[in-house]
This record gives sequence, C-alpha cells and structure tokens, in this order.
Amino acid sequence: DLPHNTTIVISQFRNPYIWIAAMMDKPQHTPVHRHLDWKTYLTTPWTMPREKSDYDLLEKHRQKSAKDGTNATLVNAHGAFTKEICKQQFQFHEIVSCAFRPGKKEYHFDGRQRKPYYEMRNDGSGIPYGSVLDMRADKIRNHVQTVATFPFVKEVLVTQYEELLRQGTKLLIERVEELSGVKAHCEPAPSQDRPQRSVD
Repeated sequence: DLPHNTTIVISQFRNPYIWIAAMMDKPQHTPVHRHLDWKTYLTTPWTMPREKSDYDLLEKHRQKSAKDGTNATLVNAHGAFTKEICKQQFQFHEIVSCAFRPGKKEYHFDGRQRKPYYEMRNDGSGIPYGSVLDMRADKIRNHVQTVATFPFVKEVLVTQYEELLRQGTKLLIERVEELSGVKAHCEPAPSQDRPQRSVD
C-alpha cells in the first residue's frame, strides 16, 4: 500500500429536491426516465429491460469460464456471475445495460440509440432500486461509510452544497482547523444568494 498523509475528507451533497430537478432536466443514460412528470419520475423503478446483446455477452463469458474451470469461483451468494465483463468494469448484475457496443437496433428512444447506465442495488442481488432516491441514498451511505474505514482518514465531514452557499465557508473552515490543528491561510467565502432551480 502507498503511504498517505492523515486526511480529512469533505463530502458535499446537493439538496435532494434540487438534485432531482437537475437529474430530470438532463436525464443522461436513463432513457426510460425521459419526459416524465415529477411523481412518475420518482416512483418508476431505476432500471429498464435488457436487450439481447447483454445476454449474449454474459453467455459468452459463462462458456469461456466453464472451459477454463473458473465458473465456480465467479458466482456470488445470489448466484450472479461476478466477472467484470461490462462497461466501466461493472459486473453483469450491477448495471443495465452491460454491453460496450449494443446492437444497432437496441436501446432506441426518441429516434436515436441511447447508452443506459442504470446501476442496480449495491448488495450483489441484481435487483434494481425502487427509485432514483433509493439509489442516491445507497450511494451516499456507501461513500461516507467506506471512506471512513480508510486507515489514513481522520474524519469525514458531510456538508450540503446549498447550505454552504447560504452560510459561507467560515464554519467549515473552522471545523477543519479544529480537526487538523492547522490555521487556515485563506479568507472564508461569504454567503451567496443564487437563484434556485424550480421544483414545482
């Protein structure tokens, strides 16, 4: 392992209402969730049907693993194939869609081919999240709890972007000074009054 200095991690998240509005405004890689109203967007499961190219890719790797005798070591407690065969080094049960290059007639929405990135639940089950908010909550928990276990991390400070704008950075800087024992050499940023996205 590489040596690390003692670290204070600042995790910043957006207000969930504003975050949802931004996600709806630019629904990249989530074609099933395009053009939905607020309530439908939040209650539609965070997934979509797989196309044939995903299953073809999975079967290809299953057969290859069967030949080299590694199949038994590539199955998790839920029976899912755990080799990182998908785009961005995901495993098959972790994401829809999986294939790097889906068929030319697959995943077409609004007159063009899309590239879905629907992440499944972070428990190895391959079950989709019930909503985008469930995924967001799981990602935040996973990030904060995982980072806190790193031996070189002294503290994880969680802050909200909008609160930081309203309050300025004075309190956050003072907390970092307290934890680190080091005096800041910068001036705190003052509070800012910025227009918010509409969440009506």
